[in-house]
Amino acid sequence: MGCYIEPKDQTKEEWLAARGRPITEAQAGQIKFFMAKELPVVLIDNGSFRAAGVAYDAYTYEEFCYPDGRHKQWFMVKTEDLKQVCALEKFC
Repeated sequence: MGCYIEPKDQTKEEWLAARGRPITEAQAGQIKFFMAKELPVVLIDNGSFRAAGVAYDAYTYEEFCYPDGRHKQWFMVKTEDLKQVCALEKFC
């Protein structure tokens, strides 16, 4: 299933604009995932809704990079901020 952000008091887009730093897909792949202080998050347009998935390891990063035709925006976000809006501890 993966780890997705679900802010309670604002949209995913607002939350990422306030706490994320825009990056490219290639930059997201350069991260050293183990014990990272920041992790890549991808905002995926699914048509009827958007999902914001956390790439918490190389495998999930590769899964999110699959060329499926959906528009994707990447952000780098501090892990401490992510822990407030997703169950990151289950995965890292």
